Amino acid sequence: MRAPWIALGVVGFAAIASLAWLARRDSTSSETPLRAPETSYSQLRRLLPARPPTLRSPKPTSEAIVVEPQGQNARREIEGAATEERFHFATHHPRFDELDCEGPGARLAGALRRSDGTLIPDIEIWMRRWTGRLSGYFSPHERERVSVVETDANGQFAFERVPDGEWVLAIGPNTSLMAAAQRVRVHAGAPDRLVQLTAHQDLYLRGTVFDAAGQPTRATVLAIDREWTTFVLGSADEQGEFTLGPLADEVYALQAQPYDPPLGWSVPLQVQAGASGLQVMIDPPGTISGRVVDASPGGAVEAQVLVAPQMGELGSQPGGTTSTSAEGAFEVGCLHNGVYSVAVSTAGGNFGLARGIHLEKGAKIEGVLVPIAPGGRLRVHYIGAEQEAQILVFDGSAVVVHASVQRGMTQTWVVPGTTLRVECTEDVGTRARISEKVVTVEVGELAEVEFGNVDRPR
Repeated sequence: MRAPWIALGVVGFAAIASLAWLARRDSTSSETPLRAPETSYSQLRRLLPARPPTLRSPKPTSEAIVVEPQGQNARREIEGAATEERFHFATHHPRFDELDCEGPGARLAGALRRSDGTLIPDIEIWMRRWTGRLSGYFSPHERERVSVVETDANGQFAFERVPDGEWVLAIGPNTSLMAAAQRVRVHAGAPDRLVQLTAHQDLYLRGTVFDAAGQPTRATVLAIDREWTTFVLGSADEQGEFTLGPLADEVYALQAQPYDPPLGWSVPLQVQAGASGLQVMIDPPGTISGRVVDASPGGAVEAQVLVAPQMGELGSQPGGTTSTSAEGAFEVGCLHNGVYSVAVSTAGGNFGLARGIHLEKGAKIEGVLVPIAPGGRLRVHYIGAEQEAQILVFDGSAVVVHASVQRGMTQTWVVPGTTLRVECTEDVGTRARISEKVVTVEVGELAEVEFGNVDRPR
């Protein structure tokens, strides 16, 4: 089973693009870095080509936390909860719900401490509903859409009258402190735990971004921890220089995307928080193009196309999806070097697959012919507790489906008539849980698989 950070969802790829837009909007210079605690919406899987080291957990503490009653001004009531969002992720980016509820609600309390255990006063703690990892992305522009309290003189805080549900808390973004956001469940008027935020201070990543010609370039710069629980966004200036942070004391995947032209992301570097003198190289992107043809008469076919790295050859990009032209032509660009497959499907139930396409750095591969033939159908039911699950379907090492399924819903895809491996990824806490099943699909037939709390084949 692969580690969570070498998997990437189609929805997540769109979310990365949204994060890049936010970086351009919110980061005015390399000296005003934007940091976003904990958040990937479902996966953005396949970002890294290698399995990361085991995640370190904070050391447990036996010190009791006594939360004193907070003053009436400790919690900001949010007005205008129905205000439209100024931007949207590809996932459901939530509006804030009022904390006040009909019942007494829960008292969601906790403390903010440094890594040495000392408690930190007078720091804003932000909170809103959890709807996936990107819901923990707190931009400075979102203050009117979240609930805010400050830590008291003893570093403790509390949100009052919190309704049942799932919530995400983090340090407010306008500070030199960084702590991974925490996800908390409230059930029957009680939270599942006291929240302990561990803060780190003045840890940054500093370096320079270079374009394909080896020249410094302006760029969006992104760092993500190995569990996809912390995003840090910023910008490289005209000299290619950037400063990202503050950061938690972790290893991050560091990438850059040039402003002009808007090419794909660079191959990620694994770096430790606090590193300086980093050099991020943006390689020229590659392109795969071709034509979908009917295996019988050889005519052009309109179809949906998925270009994806094969397992074992996972690059830092997920590939891409597109539709063919009326003549059956397709093209997908902004690809890093690697080994790709091209999967195509039609509304009429036909399927085609081209495997083992070796793409060199900056190359353009043309003339890939993908013949189609009758396929089967695969239906996935998701009944788990999370808002959404990411689905990958493999025929051997080739990716034939890369999509998502909402909780309580089903999705059906045209697939090859063969034995397939179906992989489901859910966010559990701030980590990803990956489960898989093997299913045989007959040509012309429908096969069904179910994932979630009741994890059994249908």
